Amino acid sequence: MCSLSEKDKKQQGANAIVFQSSTGARKLFVSLASGAIHYEIPEPQYGPNKLAEGVPEMNQLPKLATNFLRQIGIPISDVTGYFGTDTFNFSEPLTMYYVGDTTITNIGFRSVKFRRSVDGIPVVGGDGGGFDVGEHGNIIKIDIVWHNLEPGESYPTVPQGTIMGFLRQGKAFQGLLPMSIGEIDWKTVKSITVKKALPCYFSGNSNRLIPFLVLFTTVDDGHESLDVQIECPVIDEAKL
Repeated sequence: MCSLSEKDKKQQGANAIVFQSSTGARKLFVSLASGAIHYEIPEPQYGPNKLAEGVPEMNQLPKLATNFLRQIGIPISDVTGYFGTDTFNFSEPLTMYYVGDTTITNIGFRSVKFRRSVDGIPVVGGDGGGFDVGEHGNIIKIDIVWHNLEPGESYPTVPQGTIMGFLRQGKAFQGLLPMSIGEIDWKTVKSITVKKALPCYFSGNSNRLIPFLVLFTTVDDGHESLDVQIECPVIDEAKL
């Protein structure tokens, strides 16, 4: 996929493999210790007289993404989108050039993003990544972290009533808010309406998954209703 071969291998150790093209322009790094893959090429220089050619269309990306995962050995059942609704998330950065009264648009590449899913539960703050595909369907960038996970211990989770108790006791964490909203004075909040609860795992930079619950809520602060995400613990520590 990266148009590199064994002759381009520059370094191989117990924890990493590095490939580099003969010109040094393209480099592929694979970390066996952290499960990371990184690859990129120099950014092409486009302009109004030199536009990208043959970049796959958006409707071609699902098939390209599925084939990509198959080639690197990740089951499609182990990925999910970043917004909980799709398997992948797609994007296309658009550049516009203004020549006189004419507007010329250019899309140099399109991107595929995904996160890891374990037992149907998305992993946030950790495993996942994606790739960019450019002219003539060539992969121009890969950024993936995928730890070698194995089942560990099972932990009991708390019932719904306890979750509500965590909110009242201040044991949950407010998600990020738009800068236009400012801070919420939780002591004066009139009500919290939970619209959806999504179980998730957090991994960060470790190979250990920590379960938690994301609550999609509407908060009435006495002045207006605000959509707020609240992160809440879910392990029943009393039964450990």
